[in-house]
Amino acid sequence: MKKNFIILFLLICSCAQDDINKCIDHEKWGEITACPEHLDYVCGCNNITYANDCFAKAAGVVSWTKGECK
Repeated sequence: MKKNFIILFLLICSCAQDDINKCIDHEKWGEITACPEHLDYVCGCNNITYANDCFAKAAGVVSWTKGECK
């Protein structure tokens, strides 16, 4: 039983990591060098709140929703 739990746990972690990898475009990191300082919070697909969409794009986030993450 314990062995099955460990395998299930590893599969769940692996899927979560895959979702994060699909959420971030590592080639886009640092592409934007300056973002406006206005606050218009967005929640990235990685469940991190960014000050605005420019900061999310600069972090390589490929999708987000308006507002802070819960």
